[in-house]
Parts: sequence; structure tokens; C-alpha cells
Amino acid sequence: MFFNYKNCTFTLSGIDIYASDVNLSIEAKNTAIYREESKKNSYLYAPEDTVDSKFSISYYITGRDSVRDYLLGGSSDTPISGNFCGLYFNSGYIPSYSIKGQPDSLIKADVEIQVFEPLKGLFSSSTPSVRPTLYPLNFSNLSISGYFTGQSFDTNTNNFLSFNYNFQREVLKDLKEGDSAFSGNSRAYLGKRNQTFIFEIDNYDSTLPISGVLGSIALNFKSGSFVYDTLNLSGLINSKKTTLQSQGYLKSEFQLKQDFSHFKPVITDFTPRYLYAGGLVTINGLNFINVRNVYFGDAKVPFFSNPSTVLVTATVPTGIKGAVPINIETDESFSSTVFNFKPAVSGGSVLISQFFSGL
Repeated sequence: MFFNYKNCTFTLSGIDIYASDVNLSIEAKNTAIYREESKKNSYLYAPEDTVDSKFSISYYITGRDSVRDYLLGGSSDTPISGNFCGLYFNSGYIPSYSIKGQPDSLIKADVEIQVFEPLKGLFSSSTPSVRPTLYPLNFSNLSISGYFTGQSFDTNTNNFLSFNYNFQREVLKDLKEGDSAFSGNSRAYLGKRNQTFIFEIDNYDSTLPISGVLGSIALNFKSGSFVYDTLNLSGLINSKKTTLQSQGYLKSEFQLKQDFSHFKPVITDFTPRYLYAGGLVTINGLNFINVRNVYFGDAKVPFFSNPSTVLVTATVPTGIKGAVPINIETDESFSSTVFNFKPAVSGGSVLISQFFSGL
């Protein structure tokens, strides 16, 4: 079953998105049984007793995008709820999201939502009576800055011709081995994530870097000179292309890919070295992207903060015995460190036997 509806409100986790186009497809199928221990599907299939739904939503970017904030934020594994003209679901997952633009055009986002539970409610095709006045973002209100192999560039000196940003995440229905049918509890296996940014500029007057080198990009969404949102990527340049146009200028295309699993968190230092349980430790390092947990040995910290990709602050847990390593767990990877943390010991905790008579 396939259904299309235009110019409607789609609510995601309580936030209204005014969509220019919504496509809904509904299907029932057999699913390969997923084996948890091997992290892959088996050759066995099971009939499902539920109906899957997939939404494809298009909308214009009018400011800071809550969907992108969710995908790149610390709660991206948390299912989202949704309401499409009265049809609603409690647990949905986003496998793909993209935005793109060209000069003299509006910036449009496309997002796909996968739902592994029956839709509830009753569809009503009525258009909302009250819709706010929206001002879609024009391509002219964008700029790019960044560097390749340490060489900086920005679109103030090179004409910005086009861009295409894509976010992809593996989303599979998690059907356990031995189950005869999908239980309908909207379980999902969330696999690796990556984001790709392709852009074109002309008259690029610097030597093109070879593929495979590191690069960093900041796509700035502006209103005049005020930047109200920035999309940051740091990854590998996995494609480059330069062509000479008939008008006599060079056009260069770059593709930057950030695979989150390639960015293993690395701890370079922490302070202080000794502290009582409940104290705050500052951890410095690299690639602290979407930190899930922080561990002192096997003990998980009760509280941590991840203000940037190079800084984490964590509360020392109780029950640490002796020197233990500090480890940071992110969405796709796990750090290890040669530094060990030693809990401070109070004077009252140190006892010397009065019967000790020497060696």
C-alpha cells in the first residue's frame, strides 16, 4: 500500500514539521532471523505478524533543524514518536536524512522514518486551519569554511556552487533467534552511522589533496552575518574531481565522508590523578563523539558531561579498588588508556598493626 499527501503537518516527538510532501508505504513481509552473538542475519526466515510502515518526508529548512539535532545528538538511539494527520506511532527510527541546494534555490530536507509497529489512530486528510508563516532558507544564506591537510579555505574567496549532505544509519528489525514471529515490540538493531558531504566550488586556486587525507568542514546557515546553525564534519576525503569549464574557470568537487566507527575515542590526559568518590575528573582527548558511558575500571560513572569532542567531565564512582583505567564508550567504539586512576585514601583508612615486629 502506498499513500501520498502534500502540505501537511507531521509531528515528530512533539515538534511540528510542515511538510511539503509525505509518502507513506505499508507492507508485510518475512524477515531474516538476527543472531545476536554473531551480529548478523541467519539463513532462516520467520513470518511476521505485524505491518511495517515507512515514511518519506520532504520539508524546507527554515532555521535550526530539530531532526538533524536528534540524529547527531547524544540521544540518537532513542526511538521517536510521530503523528501523521491522525495516524501515530510510538517508536520510529531514521535510517536516512539529507539536505541539498544550489544557488537561487530553497534548501529542502528529505528524511526517511522506519516504523516496526502497527500505526494507530485514524487518518484525517484535513489541512490544519492555522499554519505559521515560514521563511525557507535560501542557498545564498550558506557558507563553507574548513581545511584539507592543514590548508584552510572558505567560500568568501571561492564561489560556492552546490552542496549535498547525507546521513545514513543501518536500521534492521531485531528478530531474535528462536522466535517464530516478530513480537511487535518495535525492537530494532541500530548499526553503523556515517555522514557524507559533497560540495562544488569554482576557481579553487590550491593544489587538490589526494583522496584519503583528513579534512574538516563547517557548513554555516546564516541570516545576514549572523550564523544561527552550523553543520560540522571531520572525516576522510574519499573523492575529488576538477574539471575545466567552457567559460574558462575550474570547478572542483569534493566528497568528505565521516564514518563514526573510524573515530575511536582517545584519552590523552585527565586531572586530577587522585580524588575521592564523588569528585569530578576532567578527561581530555579526541573523538569524544556522542559519548554513551564513562567507566573507571568496571564501574560506570553516575554522571558525566560531554561539552565537546575533546572534553568529558565525569564523577568518580564508588567501590574502586586500586589503580583502574578510564574508558569512554561512544556510539560505535570504545576507548582504552594507558593512564590509570587511583582513588585517594583518607588518613583514617590507613591502619598499621600494633603487633608488627619487623621482618
